[in-house]
Amino acid sequence: MKSSKIIVAFHVGRGGRFYNPGNLTFIGEQKISHFTSDLFLNEDETEYVDGAGNYVGLTVEEEKTGIGRINIDNEYDTTYTRSLFDCSFKEIMAIKESKEWNAEDLIKTFLEDCGYETFEDYEFLNNL
Repeated sequence: MKSSKIIVAFHVGRGGRFYNPGNLTFIGEQKISHFTSDLFLNEDETEYVDGAGNYVGLTVEEEKTGIGRINIDNEYDTTYTRSLFDCSFKEIMAIKESKEWNAEDLIKTFLEDCGYETFEDYEFLNNL
């Protein structure tokens, strides 16, 4: 399955019509390590912390896999990655609605791996 090898990234933060917290945005085909430049390793170098020393929920082992979660402020600032194949309906919709250059190809790969002929078939079956 091609989509199980593709890692996609999402951000949960403020957005939408009223700029409310909890807004999900697709931010590209990236591994979690792409988002660790502002983080630091804890004393035993097994987990990441922010500048104030607060744990963000990401371990070095998770970073090596490319899949993980960086929780800075819950529904105001959380970035996470996952396999395209494991995406929920809400995440697939975020990819579809994004302006990322490869969003259409990612959707096509996901649908093929899941056995759907069209996006409308997928959308209908997941909205029941």
